[in-house]
Amino acid sequence: MWKFIFPILIAGILCGCASGNSADKCLKDNETDLLIKWGDQYNRFGTRIYSVIDAKLNYYKVREDSTGGKIFSDSARIEPENFCKIKQELTQLILATQAMAFPGSTQQFIEYVSPQQNIYFRAIWNPEHTNYGNKNLRNFYDSLTFKATENL
Repeated sequence: MWKFIFPILIAGILCGCASGNSADKCLKDNETDLLIKWGDQYNRFGTRIYSVIDAKLNYYKVREDSTGGKIFSDSARIEPENFCKIKQELTQLILATQAMAFPGSTQQFIEYVSPQQNIYFRAIWNPEHTNYGNKNLRNFYDSLTFKATENL
């Protein structure tokens, strides 16, 4: 009998370890739809060009026009450690910032969206101006693409 049970147990353990997403360690059950977006918004033309990482570890770029049409490009899978680090850093920045809106004709933004948790955080700022309020988010924004694609 042990001849049959032991191989089944080993196969179950190996399959369980190989499958799954190590980002699960930093995600709650109700964060499976989490999106982190960052990019530029051009109010004059009604367009947005931004990058996205999601809870499934996908990284991609989006060009959104004034009608809501989207073109996706540069798709890749990011490392779970990169995702968890970005999520943790951004969560700390959100708690420290609470709200920020400095509009301009061109804006940079960071969004943290989790519909299951009913969380929608969006910070926008005018990239032509630097002030104390946007300093930390700007620094984080400037490093996000590198942090997301590091070790690819």
